[in-house]
Amino acid sequence: MPAEVPPYSRYAAVYDRSGQTEFSVRAWPYVRKTIEKLEWSGEKVLDLACGTGAAVDVMARDGLRAWGADLSREMLLAARLRTQRGLARADFRALPLADRAFDLVTSFYDSVNYLPTTERRCWPRHLSR
Repeated sequence: MPAEVPPYSRYAAVYDRSGQTEFSVRAWPYVRKTIEKLEWSGEKVLDLACGTGAAVDVMARDGLRAWGADLSREMLLAARLRTQRGLARADFRALPLADRAFDLVTSFYDSVNYLPTTERRCWPRHLSR
């Protein structure tokens, strides 16, 4: 029986061609406008389940100190080709972060919806400290 391939390992090779990069480029200006209306003034941003780092790159080019975290080794290898920003292999359900390490945490894609309902209710509390 073949070994199980981790989720997103094969998808990493075609991820950007599937429209994910374009989504980040278009979504960030909307997010930026929204947080400005809320008078947000931070600078340190973490993108969870960052994939190939498109959102991290867009936010960094907008002047923010941006980092990304993803569980997929292959996605992060692709992200390193795009950006030299901080990237970490981590499960966003249990990030080893100090309190107030980031001013804003994003997750642009559908990753949170893959969590079981009980975990979806709990993980935001971990990030809000």
